Amino acid sequence: MCSAYNVLAVNDDLPIATDLPVHSGKVRSVYWLNAKQSARLIADKGYNVAPDAPLAIMVISDRISAFDCIWHGEGGLQGVQGKGAALNAVANHWFARFREHGLA
Repeated sequence: MCSAYNVLAVNDDLPIATDLPVHSGKVRSVYWLNAKQSARLIADKGYNVAPDAPLAIMVISDRISAFDCIWHGEGGLQGVQGKGAALNAVANHWFARFREHGLA
């Protein structure tokens, strides 16, 4: 089966270059990139930050969390396919609007 049809239920074990522990929440995990990868991305993408600034990557899973617990569906369903991608798309839209109006 194509991995695009799988639910991303675990997001704290991805092969991301980090020297620090991964912060793993109920739905989101944060990876602080190592210095080499942070510097590479800053240079490649032209980010308007100090060249030695530490960068992080936030990975949003497809898990459903409410009332401080993770919910599971019938048949072992551990999330909603594409939920993490949809949340990222919505956030990206609003970050772009904030930038357009000089708010970020």
